[in-house]
Amino acid sequence: MKIYFYLVNGIVQALRLRSYGIRVSPRLIRALSRVYINAIIKPESGIIKRYTRILLVVTYLLDRSLYIIPDLASIGLLWHVRDIRDYEYLVKFKPRSIIIDIGAHIGLFTTHVYRNLKCDCFCIAYEPHPLNYALLRLNTRLNNVSKCLIKPYALSLRKGKTKLYIHEESGGHSTHVQSSRLIIVRTTSLDHEIKHELSQILINLTSVKKHNIYVKIDVEGAEVDVLKGSMRFIRILKPYIVLEADRANILKILSMLKSNNYLLFITPFGSGKVHIHAIPAR
Repeated sequence: MKIYFYLVNGIVQALRLRSYGIRVSPRLIRALSRVYINAIIKPESGIIKRYTRILLVVTYLLDRSLYIIPDLASIGLLWHVRDIRDYEYLVKFKPRSIIIDIGAHIGLFTTHVYRNLKCDCFCIAYEPHPLNYALLRLNTRLNNVSKCLIKPYALSLRKGKTKLYIHEESGGHSTHVQSSRLIIVRTTSLDHEIKHELSQILINLTSVKKHNIYVKIDVEGAEVDVLKGSMRFIRILKPYIVLEADRANILKILSMLKSNNYLLFITPFGSGKVHIHAIPAR
């Protein structure tokens, strides 16, 4: 397996270390990182080698964060999550939060929020694709995201199985946008999860204020099904919701959320997509 390294702020960090009399080079950092990464990925190597022969390691040296990604497109997604902060235009995440990441991909959003809140939150992440799921587990481990429950499901209307269509970019796999390749994955709904699988966490939710629950949804066209399977959860707990939606689904999504007394804001994102920010009305 080939591993390539991309150092963010590498030169700045090297100069800073030299100002303290410590000589370090990106080449040395790569050599040390390669040994470390090979040891880290070993438990997941079977799944990783089944789906890819190349991995990229993105290192932010200034804050010592590290991400293992499967393709170049994920660098762009990382930039949007960390630097542009598309999901945070209208919502400021607060300590003692519960973060539910639906369509977690490889954990970029989960790790970013967890580190920003200085570990003072609990994360629940859902990702159905086997390679993305393995990298999600690795990236949370690499970035010390200890208070996190990771589940290999696609969220939908109900518990069961469905087709996941495979796209060239790792962030584009979809249960709705068809392609020539597919795999079968397990599904569940958020209402089912809260009632059955996450019953113990639901008990803990009683001590958490409603405005400290955040749901991020990025499911490549399946947004309506995810919301339909989450209506009871939304009605009872009134979480903040931010979701990426295809323009064809906007009216359905707005109608579903407005009927549950949400204030809605739309920001454009990419070709044919928008971000919908749903804030519970007081």
